[in-house]
Amino acid sequence: MSLMSTEEKNHSRLLFEISTLTWFLFSFCIAMIFNLNAVSDSEYDQKRFVQFSIFLVLCLDLIFRQDVRKELSAAWAIMPLPAQTTVILVIILGAISSFFCPFPKHAFQEWSSICCLLFLTLYLSTRLSSSATQKIVLAALGVIFFLYAWRCLAGTYIPSWTLLGAVGGPDQFIGISNRRFLNQLQSWTIPLLAVLPIFFSPIIVIRHRWVLWLPGILSWLLLFASDGRGVLLGSIAGAAVVLSLHGRTCLTWIKVYLSMALAGFALYQTLFFWIPRIFDAGTSSLSVSERLVDGTLSNREGLWRLAWQFAQDNPILGIGPHQFARLEIGAIATHPHSAPLQWMSEWGMVSFALVAMLMIWGAIEWVRFSKTSQMNLPAEQSVIIFAITASLIAGSVHSLVSGIIVMPFSQLMMALVIGWALGLFHASKTPLIAEQRAAESQRYLPTFLVVFLTGILIATSYPEFLMVDERTKQFFEKHPQQGTLHPRFWNQGLNGW
Repeated sequence: MSLMSTEEKNHSRLLFEISTLTWFLFSFCIAMIFNLNAVSDSEYDQKRFVQFSIFLVLCLDLIFRQDVRKELSAAWAIMPLPAQTTVILVIILGAISSFFCPFPKHAFQEWSSICCLLFLTLYLSTRLSSSATQKIVLAALGVIFFLYAWRCLAGTYIPSWTLLGAVGGPDQFIGISNRRFLNQLQSWTIPLLAVLPIFFSPIIVIRHRWVLWLPGILSWLLLFASDGRGVLLGSIAGAAVVLSLHGRTCLTWIKVYLSMALAGFALYQTLFFWIPRIFDAGTSSLSVSERLVDGTLSNREGLWRLAWQFAQDNPILGIGPHQFARLEIGAIATHPHSAPLQWMSEWGMVSFALVAMLMIWGAIEWVRFSKTSQMNLPAEQSVIIFAITASLIAGSVHSLVSGIIVMPFSQLMMALVIGWALGLFHASKTPLIAEQRAAESQRYLPTFLVVFLTGILIATSYPEFLMVDERTKQFFEKHPQQGTLHPRFWNQGLNGW
C-alpha cells in the first residue's frame, strides 16, 4: 500500500513538473511561429509581452501552490550563504542605483525584470530534474525551431524565388526585424538541439530517426544565413571547452554537433549560392568567410569606450539600469553590445565584481559536478551535461559582443539553461539539507519578493504597453532625424524624449 502511494506521488510529481513548464514552452512557441498582431505591431514588443505573461504565471504558481513555495525556498536554501549574500547585495545595489538615476521609472522597470528572471531561473531549476521533463523540454525546443525554420523557408525564401526570381537578404530570410535577435537565441539552443538524435534514438524507429537531425541542421542553416560572427565563435568555443573538459566521453555529442554544423553549412551553400548560380539568379547574402575575415567591430568600439567611461565616472552605483538608452547620450545603440561593460556602466563596478565572483564560483562548481557526475550518470544524462556546458560557454562568449542579456527571448532562454544547470546540480545534493535550511517562515519570502517585483514591473510597464505602438509613432514625429528603432526594453527603447 505504501509502495502504491509512492508511485502515485511520483506520478503526480511528474504531471506537476510538466504542467509548470507548459506555459513557458507554449507561449515561447506561439511567439516564435506566429505574429501576435493583436498584442502589438512589433514582434519585439510581442515577445516582451510573452515574457510578462511568464512572470505572471510564476507569481500565480507561487501564490496558489504551497509545494512550489516550498521547493523554491529549498532551491534558494541549498545555495551557500556567500552566494545568497552576493545575490542580495546585487539586488540592493541595483535598487539604489535605480532610485538615484535620472529616469528611475525605466531603471526600476529593468531592475524588476532582471530580478524576476533570477527567480524564474530558480523556479525552473526545481522543474528540470527528471529525465521525463528534460525530454519534454528538448522535444519542445526541437519542434519550435523546426517550425520556425520552416516558417522562414516557406514564408520568405520560396516566395522570393516565385515572385522575385532572386534570393532575398538575410533579414528577409530570417523573418524578424533584426537577425541578431535570433543569433542570441541560437547561442543557447544549438548545443541542446544536438542532443535530440542521441536522447531520442532509442525510442524512435530507425527509418524515422533522420527527423531528429532536422531542428539542429536547420538552425545551423539560419546561423550561416544570418552571417553572424558572435554566435559562430561562441558555438565553436562551447564545443572546444566541452572537448577539453571531457575528452573521449563527449565524442558522441561532438560528432553530432559537428555533423549538424556541416550539414547546415552545405544546405546554406546550396540554397544561397549553388542554386542561384545554376539559375543565374541574384542573392544579397554574404558568404560566411567574408564575414569571418571582416575585422571591423561594427561600430562597437565607440559604444565600448562610452560604457567604460561611464563605469569609471560612476564606479559604485553606475549610471543606473536602462540609462545607457538615454536619448541625450547620443549613442548609436541603447546598450553597449557587451554584457560586462553594460553591467559595469549601468549597475556599477562593485555590482559587476560581485556578479563576476558569483559566475566564477558557479563555473568552478559546475566543472567539478560535470566531471564527477558523468561517471555515475547514464549516457543520455551525460550528454545533457555536455550540451548545457557548451550552451553556457557559447552564451557567455557571445554576450561579450552582443545584447544577449537585453532581448526578451534570449533572457528567457538564458534563464532556462542556467535553471537547467542549477536543477541538475541541486539534484546531486541531499534534499534533506535544503529542507532543513529552508525554514517554514522563509517559504513565503520568495513569494512575497516575486509578487512585489512583478507588481513593480507591471506598474512601470503596463501603461507603456497599452500604447506601445502609439508611443513609437509619437517618438518618430517628435524626432524625425531618428530613422531607425533602438530596441532595449521596448522596440523603441530610448528614454528621456
